[in-house]
Amino acid sequence: MDWRILLLIPLLLLVPRRKLGRYFTLGELTKTKTGKPNVPPAAAVANLQALVSYVLDPLREKLGPIYVTSGYRSKAVNDALRSQGYQAAKNSLHLQGRAADIYSKQYTPAIVYGTLQDMKSAGAPIHQLIEYKGHVHVAI
Repeated sequence: MDWRILLLIPLLLLVPRRKLGRYFTLGELTKTKTGKPNVPPAAAVANLQALVSYVLDPLREKLGPIYVTSGYRSKAVNDALRSQGYQAAKNSLHLQGRAADIYSKQYTPAIVYGTLQDMKSAGAPIHQLIEYKGHVHVAI
């Protein structure tokens, strides 16, 4: 084993708790059930911070708790989801850390979508906004 990896272990344990904004952590936006590695490069982390600052934190302040089912995806994670039959585009903005699939336990996807649409109309840098049956996809 390369000794340099041992130096990284304490840092890797702190990464999931790293706050990206007021309410969301890096761990929330990189979790996966695929078992594949999902460590974002610096550029993707910067994109996640922008997504949180401009969209997710303001949305949480309007609607209360918002839950992320999928944020950043490594190519390995995205490919695994595609092979399992999930709608994961080959060039998904999740790969760049620019997208999140979200839901609320208090509000329907239609309400979340409508709130995001209002935020977009007010100037939030929302590039993609798609309402699905159980969640909303939002990307900057």
